[in-house]
Amino acid sequence: MSATPTEDGDVRADVAIVGAGPAGSVAAFVLARAGLDVVLMDRARFPRDKACGDGLMPDALAALAAIGLADRALAGARRLTALRIYTPNGTPVTVNGEFAVVPRERLDACLCDAAVDAGARLLTPVRAIGPVEQNGRVAGVVGETAGGGSVCVRARTTVLATGAGAGPLTAFGVCEQSRPSGMAARFYVVPEDEGARVDLDALCVSFNRSICPGYGWVFPGPGGSFNIGVGYSTAAPPETKNLRVLMARFVENFPPARELTRMAGRRSDVHGAPLRTGLTGSRLSEPGVLVVGDAAGFTYPITGEGIGKAIESGILAAEIIRDGVRANRSAEAIANAYRDGVEKTFRARFQAYENAQRWLAFPRLLDFLAWRANSGSYVRKQFRALAADIVDPRAILSFGGLIRTLFT
Repeated sequence: MSATPTEDGDVRADVAIVGAGPAGSVAAFVLARAGLDVVLMDRARFPRDKACGDGLMPDALAALAAIGLADRALAGARRLTALRIYTPNGTPVTVNGEFAVVPRERLDACLCDAAVDAGARLLTPVRAIGPVEQNGRVAGVVGETAGGGSVCVRARTTVLATGAGAGPLTAFGVCEQSRPSGMAARFYVVPEDEGARVDLDALCVSFNRSICPGYGWVFPGPGGSFNIGVGYSTAAPPETKNLRVLMARFVENFPPARELTRMAGRRSDVHGAPLRTGLTGSRLSEPGVLVVGDAAGFTYPITGEGIGKAIESGILAAEIIRDGVRANRSAEAIANAYRDGVEKTFRARFQAYENAQRWLAFPRLLDFLAWRANSGSYVRKQFRALAADIVDPRAILSFGGLIRTLFT
């Protein structure tokens, strides 16, 4: 369903959502399903590629299930039952759970389609230029079409799900840090011999000594493909920030990556992307505008994982907008409710991961945690709960948690 301008050239809606990635599309889906008039805008036509690890952790699976999109989103996914974390000395820690890998090109298109099927009106390709302002607050968004035309969407609430780029955040006056807080890159490989057995049955995340305090990953995907990537936080960068150099080091020094690239018959180009992590870099809300997903830093700094929290932020924003519209709450009340909800639900968790990011500067500490995870019930249990996102991460990602690892 496309959005049709009125006679005055404007498009009118209850909610304008800028960005049709996971956060924006699930917000549009929840709102449209609730009966609100939603315009979903994106600068690209779908399907479109997105540099990402493609891994869906338990939080993402639970969030998709909660809104009834799990089966649809996971059609054709590679399902896995283990996450394997490698410390700098190569020690693996295996965490059991439910995981999946879905290429972002497929996942994002699926969620965008679900929003449109629920009744959202889609505008693509349209690039957001800036806000519509009315009485000192945001009252919609002005966009530019691929042909250079102008589109004006007037809405009571605007949701920014624009990713890590600073441009839209700056235009809407909510940017607090223009530089990204992390960088990541990935490529795909498919082994040349389709009958060859690749002994990789888990999501693999490695803090290989050659790239630490950066991190790398190898994720088995559908159709015999593998997603191989590297990333780092600018708060604790590796010796080189050149992603191609980090990738070369990772592939050379991490055995699963080295073996897969040796066998590869098809290999995609390396695609990189900036990250906003740790709930930093932008204000969460202002009257008339809410910021969700990667735009608001809903990505964990230590691993770059953000799909689950992006989806959760989109759902939270949608539910607050829905309830606010039904109760006829002011734009200020909706903005405050979203900010308070994020702080209450997510802030402590992200702070714990932000603190743990600094541990990557001490490889022996990570090696010790792996040893305790493989030999002590407390650490093993906490790692499993962290992966499932069902425990306060401070239970282990804190000074007190480290002390408990010594004796439990």
